[in-house]
Amino acid sequence: MIILTLETSTTSAKAMLYDSDTDSGETLTRPFIMPERNQMNADVMVSQTLDAGREIAQGKHVDAISVSSVWHSLILRSHDY
Repeated sequence: MIILTLETSTTSAKAMLYDSDTDSGETLTRPFIMPERNQMNADVMVSQTLDAGREIAQGKHVDAISVSSVWHSLILRSHDY
């Protein structure tokens, strides 16, 4: 099983791809780049975290996705809401 883990931390977007069959993984960390200095933008943070996930998982079949954060909240919803 391939698990993609996404984390929005205080200063960076993090993504990890873990293969439970081989007990191996790879990680990617990208510092947040904010349009306004010293001001966090939630939309930018989510976008950059998703970009990190897309980059690390490119060309791979992902079976599950895990999402975590340090002090941010993220609600997943369908496009219908």
